[in-house]
Amino acid sequence: AAPYVFVHKNSPFDDTFSMSVVFNGWLYIAADAKLYQMQDDTTYTLRKTFGANISALLAVGDKLYCGLGDSTNYQTMNTSHTFSTVPVVPARLFTLWNGFLWRAVTNSVYYTSDETNWTTVEVADSGYTVTGFAGFQNEIIVSTENALYRIAPGDVVLQITRWSVPDSANGVSM
Repeated sequence: AAPYVFVHKNSPFDDTFSMSVVFNGWLYIAADAKLYQMQDDTTYTLRKTFGANISALLAVGDKLYCGLGDSTNYQTMNTSHTFSTVPVVPARLFTLWNGFLWRAVTNSVYYTSDETNWTTVEVADSGYTVTGFAGFQNEIIVSTENALYRIAPGDVVLQITRWSVPDSANGVSM
């Protein structure tokens, strides 16, 4: 989960602040489609305005992964603030677990060890969306609007439970 940050009312975020992450010793803040770097209590540097709202931030080593939803290719930023777009690879959510980078798009999750070859695991029925995921032992636990699943070794998807009421908030912040 992102750290909680209190920003001054005169910051550029107003009510649009959605998430933050520490990367390369700095705090980065997502506000709609904009990524800011916090320099100090009152100074924020706009690093990029994307073509879609930021849906996820994940810092791994010398890369900051910026998820941009189900239909926009994700981008990475290096420690020099240079951005790269990953062609034909959208991502709404990210996690890192057991040496694999995981991403979620609509009702499926994908994982890779090299950011080139992705394995697809369809989790939920069409019409439902992955709302969150987290690693647990050698498995990934995945929440959708209607149920909670686990992906066991061999990419076997097993339903843990159905939510009593399908809701887009089920499993958010896992």
